Amino acid sequence: MSPSIHRLYRPNFTKDFEAKKQLPTPSHRHAAPSAPWPWIDIHDELDAEQLHSEKPPVPELCDHTTCEGCWKGYPQSRFPNWTKEQVERSKIADAVADYDKDRPCIIHHVDVNTSGFFTNASHVTANDADVEDTWNIIISEKRPKDNRVRALFLENLSGPVLQMLGAK
Repeated sequence: MSPSIHRLYRPNFTKDFEAKKQLPTPSHRHAAPSAPWPWIDIHDELDAEQLHSEKPPVPELCDHTTCEGCWKGYPQSRFPNWTKEQVERSKIADAVADYDKDRPCIIHHVDVNTSGFFTNASHVTANDADVEDTWNIIISEKRPKDNRVRALFLENLSGPVLQMLGAK
C-alpha cells in the first residue's frame, strides 16, 4: 500500500509560524531625529539669515532659573531652525493658541524605580491663570535617586503645558 499523499506533503507549522513572526525590512533604515523636526517642503523659501547664522542649531540647555520663561517661545527657544511658518504648519501654533482655557490641564505622573516598582504617583493641576506657578513646579520638582523612568499622562492638554514640557 502506498503512503498517503497527506503524509508526504505535511505542512511544517513551526516553520510557517516563524516566518509569520518576522517583520518585513523597512524601506528606510535611519534613526529618528532627536528633536522636533521642522516641517519643510521642497518649494519653501530658505531664510538666508538663518542659514548663515553662527548660532548653534540647538542652543545650550537652559537651567530655567535666569531665562525668564524660555518655555513661552517653544519650540523656537529650543530649536531655532523652526520658522514661524513651520510652527503654524505643524499645528503647534494652533495647539498653543486654541485650547479650552476654562478647563485645567492635569499632568499625572508616576515614577518607576530601578527595581521596577511604581512610586511617587502624583499630579499637577495647571490652570490658565497660574501658568508661572505651574512652570515653577515643573522645573523645581526633583526625581528620586533610584528612578528609572517617569511616565506622564496629560488630561486636557493646554498650549502653555505643551510648551513647558517641550522646553523642559
